[in-house]
Amino acid sequence: MTPLRLTHTQAWQLQLGLIKRALAIVGPKRRDYSGDQPFRNFYASEQFGVAPWRGALVRLPDKLSRLARLAEQGGRGQVSGESLLDTAADALNYTAIAVGLILEAVPESQARRLLRTAERWAEEPWPEGGRAAQSAAHGQPPRLRL
Repeated sequence: MTPLRLTHTQAWQLQLGLIKRALAIVGPKRRDYSGDQPFRNFYASEQFGVAPWRGALVRLPDKLSRLARLAEQGGRGQVSGESLLDTAADALNYTAIAVGLILEAVPESQARRLLRTAERWAEEPWPEGGRAAQSAAHGQPPRLRL
């Protein structure tokens, strides 16, 4: 079997799709688990003497292990609604959650500096790859800078 080799545009669209899926599922899950506090369920790890950020990081290998197992099974698992792509999006969310909890644990001045950086990134337009993927979707050849 010849493996699929993604083009730059396909790789960009895959990454963008995973990020969008991660953002789409984090809101409802956060409301289900945490209510009005975004990390409430992670604070429960403190009952066992584990810092919340460490608790989030402990869960990340579970997601990566599931991702590896799904890859070994050709991308299909036994649980409906939990695809390889959903598991990858979940891993992205756990990484972001862990970073948020780390920001709550570091000195406030450092946390505010890091948060300002992330907020600035959130306000920036999509990078060059985004324009290339959009051009390709409209039949124009992508212009990528590598």
